[in-house]
Amino acid sequence: MTLNRIAGFALLCMEAALLGVFFGRWISVALILLAAAAGLSGRWIIKPDRQRDMVLGLVLGIVLLLAWSIFTTNLAVSSVVLQNGLNVVFLQFLLAMQAYLFFRPRDSGLPFIFPLLGALALIMAGDVLTTAGRRQSVFNMVYMAATVAYLILAGVLLFTGRRVGKQRSPRDKRTAILSGAVLAAALVLGLTISVTLKSNQQQLDTWFAELVNAMPTPSAKLGFSERARLTSVRDMKGRGDMSTALRVVSELPPGYLRGHAYDSYANREWTNNLPESPAAKAQPARGETGQSTQDSRFVIASEGAQSMYAQEVWPEITTRGALFTNLSTCFVSGPFASLAVDGAGNVLAPENVPETHYRNENARRLDSGPRPLSDTERSLFTSLPEDLSPDVARLAESLFQGRNSVQQKVDAVIGYFREHYEYKLEIEIPRGMDPVTYFLLDRPPAHCEFFASGAAILLRLGGVPCRYVTGFVAAERNPYGGYWIARNRDAHAWVEAWDESRGWFTVEATVADGVPSGQEVASAYSQLWDHLKFRIKEAMAEYFAGGLRGLLRWMGRMLAPAARPLTIAFAAVLFVGALVSWVKRRSKRMGRAKSVRQGAPYIRELHALLKRADRNLARVKVTRGRGETLHQFAARLESGENASALAPAAAWYRFYAVARFGPPPGVQEIEQLKRTLPR
Repeated sequence: MTLNRIAGFALLCMEAALLGVFFGRWISVALILLAAAAGLSGRWIIKPDRQRDMVLGLVLGIVLLLAWSIFTTNLAVSSVVLQNGLNVVFLQFLLAMQAYLFFRPRDSGLPFIFPLLGALALIMAGDVLTTAGRRQSVFNMVYMAATVAYLILAGVLLFTGRRVGKQRSPRDKRTAILSGAVLAAALVLGLTISVTLKSNQQQLDTWFAELVNAMPTPSAKLGFSERARLTSVRDMKGRGDMSTALRVVSELPPGYLRGHAYDSYANREWTNNLPESPAAKAQPARGETGQSTQDSRFVIASEGAQSMYAQEVWPEITTRGALFTNLSTCFVSGPFASLAVDGAGNVLAPENVPETHYRNENARRLDSGPRPLSDTERSLFTSLPEDLSPDVARLAESLFQGRNSVQQKVDAVIGYFREHYEYKLEIEIPRGMDPVTYFLLDRPPAHCEFFASGAAILLRLGGVPCRYVTGFVAAERNPYGGYWIARNRDAHAWVEAWDESRGWFTVEATVADGVPSGQEVASAYSQLWDHLKFRIKEAMAEYFAGGLRGLLRWMGRMLAPAARPLTIAFAAVLFVGALVSWVKRRSKRMGRAKSVRQGAPYIRELHALLKRADRNLARVKVTRGRGETLHQFAARLESGENASALAPAAAWYRFYAVARFGPPPGVQEIEQLKRTLPR
């Protein structure tokens, strides 16, 4: 038992102890250490074979992956809570491969891959310390002590790694020192990067936000700020722009996602004049999983709600703080220090928060009636432009004649537009004339901003409080990812009207041709490409939020449970491939053995003698390397530390080479090989 292997076994014990302490997998720890001890004893030796090692590692990885895929459960150890066990599977795989390396011949030191696998395992173990709660300091002390011990043991391991019978040269010493320095630098660098990203995440987010905000942004003219001109949505829609604006993960169609609502119209633009107030923080939802520990939950609507459903919004556009929500959104969760809600129902984040995804919790139904409008809100939501034409007032009076309820007045406006108007993205407004007045009186083809503005003015003339809203209609579903997409072409404007019994509800006044419906679906290639980009963005977000643990959690969500059959099928394909490779190699070996058996009788006898000689020398810890010729092996025996004791064996191997590959030997030569066989 060499010092090299003792150092390696001590290093593996330390890694296994971390696996047990941080993850509670003591059964796995015991099995791995038992396997390593069996290899350390030298009773079982496996000659190095690159192809076999790859197949073995592949099969082991598949077995662990299948076990995780079938028996996945939430893992909670002390106060370290992990969302899935995939990271534990990877750690077990690394330690099991290290244990396998102990079964190599003892005359060769443990390879450089051994401490490299240990360094990777150590870095992964340290990544789980971010949420250790009150035991954080204890875990940190244990981990730092383990890191120091690892560096010492890895140095001993590298410096003592050499073949038996071979003197260490100055070059070997320099190589060992250089390898140790590279390994230590890689370990320190990996740990430093992980710790730096976690401890400076807020500063990095701020820096990124400043960089984004310093760039030219169209957010103001896109209608998601305090002001919206009647060309903002049209500019975003462009001419069928297929660029993705929002991605929404939701079990139900997101529908109308409001970006900003406005209360007053004047001088060709809508403005918002209601004050905002801080949103109150709420407790995390029960059973909520997959959320970052840095996320906060805020109350958006105070009305009681039942049967909530969640949707995750991933914006691809900069909106300077405006969050996209539904009219029924009651809570918003995200990496925000604070949120604000104004009187128009707008959900606003600080402008210096970078683009990020957030979670809306929407109510399927409310268990209480709506909150009455205040006098200020009612006044603003029924306000009219000072220069409104009397002809518009007369139009509203004719539309609402005999119609008293809010719904009847809404139906009258929608019916009027559908009967007399057409949709067109471009519209020319006569010089000096108000756009909405021209739209209502001259009835030109127009886009959604004119339909929504015209409907809001008419409803206010009928005494119905309403507000002008811009946002997106998400009706296209990506079949590959199962999420919803709102593209730039799906930007839209609509109206929200107030009813005393119903509260706020959506009014779609634009004719059917101008309402995004999701029927014009992108090509399959475009949808697949968008799915791949979204998954990459998800993975990056999880990594920056939770480090390697977050990335593994994302991988777990991708593989289970919907993709679990695909995982099993993929693993089965890999297993079949490995099995076919093994069968081919086995067939070749059997073919060679068969050719030997069918050859001359003396060849079979010589092969049996060579196997006996190899076994006898293996008992004294001397093995012939794979690919090493008989003469090379004999020269190594004569140049080692035990050269005098191994000289007869070297002579035997040289004599055997002549008998095997020279002229056919006679009976005397074979008898001499038997008499001088190494013992």
